[in-house]
This record gives sequence, C-alpha cells and structure tokens, in this order.
Amino acid sequence: MPATPNKRATVREVAADAGVSIATVSAVMNGAAWVPPDTRHRVTESIRRLDYRPNRMARNLKLQHSATVGVVVSDVTNPFFTEVFRSFGHAVRGSDLSLMLVDSDQNYEIGEANFRALVDMRVDGILLMGDSVSETTVTAFVHREPHTPVVAVERDYARAGVVRLLIDSGRAGYEATMHLAYGGRRRIGMIRGPSTGPGSTDYGSVRRFEGYLESLNAAGLPYLSERVAEGEPTFEGGAAAMRRLLEGPEPPDAVFAHNDLMALGAMQVLREHGLGVPDDVAVVGFDDIPMAGMVSPSLSTMAMPTAGLGRAAAA
Repeated sequence: MPATPNKRATVREVAADAGVSIATVSAVMNGAAWVPPDTRHRVTESIRRLDYRPNRMARNLKLQHSATVGVVVSDVTNPFFTEVFRSFGHAVRGSDLSLMLVDSDQNYEIGEANFRALVDMRVDGILLMGDSVSETTVTAFVHREPHTPVVAVERDYARAGVVRLLIDSGRAGYEATMHLAYGGRRRIGMIRGPSTGPGSTDYGSVRRFEGYLESLNAAGLPYLSERVAEGEPTFEGGAAAMRRLLEGPEPPDAVFAHNDLMALGAMQVLREHGLGVPDDVAVVGFDDIPMAGMVSPSLSTMAMPTAGLGRAAAA
C-alpha cells in the first residue's frame, strides 16, 4: 500500500504494509531485541519502500530529548568561530545528532534568550563559543541538568563545572608582543577586546592582555594606557581602536591586536593615514583566519588550533 504522492507515509501505513501492529513498527525502529528477524526484515523493507520518516518532533517529545546539539556563538561572522563550528560539524557527521547554531551577536540578552530556547527544546548537549551567556545562567543549568553535557570554547566558566577548551592565551599574547619587541619596536600598543559588557569576560581577551603586559615588563618597555585601545572584536572595532591610538602623543610603532579581524581593521586605518605595514607600524593579529593571508602584506598572526578545538568539543 504505497503512500499518496507528495504525502508523507504514516506509521499506520507501514504497519499495514508489513502486516504487523504499530507497536511492532515502533519496536523495530527503536532496536528492540525481541522482534523476530523475519518480522524485522519485513518492517524494514516497508519503511524503505514507503520512504517512511518518523515525526521526529513527536518522537522527541515522547522520549524527552531532541537528538540535537545546540551551539551558541557570540559572533557567527567571526571566521575563528566558523572554523571551529565547521570542524565540530565534521566530527559529529554520521551520528544521529542534528546541530542548531544560534548567534548572540555580541549581546548578552540575545545570548541568554538563545540559551533558554535550546534548554526548552531539551537539546542533548550545548556548545558555547565566546562570551555569549553569563556564568550564572550556565551554572544554574548545569546544577539543574547535570546529565546534559556542556562544552565551552575560549570561555572560562570555572565555577560552572563544564568542560572548558582553552588555549594558553596568556602565553600566546606574551609571545606575540615579544615578537614585536625582538623586531626592535619600542612603542608597542595593543588593541584589546572590550573590558566591560559582552566579551569582557572572554577568556582570550583577558589572558592576551595579561600576556601583553607581561611581555612589556620582560622587555623593559613601559606600559602607557594611551597605547591601549579596546573595542568590539570585529573589523570595525579594530579600525576605531587604531584611530584612537594614532591620536595619542606618541603613536605606537607596533600593535598587537586581540584577533585578526581587529588587526585587519587596524591595517586599513594605517593605510588610510599613509603609514606602511610593517615599515612604519608593525601589526600582529591572533587566530590565523584565512583572510590573514589574503591581504598585502599578509598579516603576521598567532595560529589557533581551530580544527582541534572543534574535534575535541565534539568528543
């Protein structure tokens, strides 16, 4: 009994086609061991022939799970997060899991709303990338749903008790700044992420600034507040921060940027002011996004293990 064209086959039609009860069809689909092999084969063939696809939403409501992993990202336009998500997706491909990506757009209110929506969907796991959901919210969820795994990439939810995937951003910030000092630069500035609001508690933002300060001290160079400008971790944020640095009494002869997008924005502003990179002002970014090698001159940057972070998050 084939299903009507353009109409989805029902479990009742599968049962009638296979000559079994609806309960037996359900048992076959759920892998019940008690179903005889010949019956299992008959039901499986009917499912294939009728192209039956179960109503996943109804099934999930009954089983109280969604076979879905929710991914909350602070800025979906940032290539770093895109690359991590891409690797994460490759790692879960072939499993019975679907992925739902939501973007907080650097806004805590949106991030919290997205997180609550995923919780209401009873997702089977949550991946958090960047600073998009407060630690208080994550901690409350973990205490309430201890069996739902939560993984955070580059966000140190230390009190929440979740799996945290962090690189040594402090050491990386130190090495990036020291690279500039070894190159003979003496007025080294930094374009950092925001120190208040969304992004201010981002693990990478805090640690890279600490590494910058440590490197200046090790190189015997002074820290001057006018050589540090902060902004949103975007191209536009980096450009605005670079303009402020150039307005100082002694503009920097080198800049370490929180990420590559900000570094590229800074390079654009330097070109607008007739300054050469790296001859007049050297620039070092962070993340090694694909665009870093597409500009001229190419951007010096600290590489992040995006593929490894994605695979580890999936595992």
